[in-house]
Amino acid sequence: MELSEALKEVVTTHQSSFSNFKLHYVVNPIDQVLDEWKKQGGDDWQLLEPVDGFHSNQLGQALTAAAIWENLEKMFPDALGPVNPNNAKIKSMFGNQGGYI
Repeated sequence: MELSEALKEVVTTHQSSFSNFKLHYVVNPIDQVLDEWKKQGGDDWQLLEPVDGFHSNQLGQALTAAAIWENLEKMFPDALGPVNPNNAKIKSMFGNQGGYI
């Protein structure tokens, strides 16, 4: 928890130090991810790397990334910028290549 507090302090102290970008602190959504996983009938261990029992496995990382993205869209949408207005044109030219939409 000490590192998280240090990061919050860095953001608070240096938020106005940069003219070309905004600095935000984002809480690690691991509790949010685990709670949602349990609501869907999963167990915590299913999202952890079996080698060390601490870090997220590939599924856990994907769910964490989705939670971070969702939280950024709600809390700091300016950090993501606008949706590319050419997305439909790009898709019509190149089709669905299996990426994320």
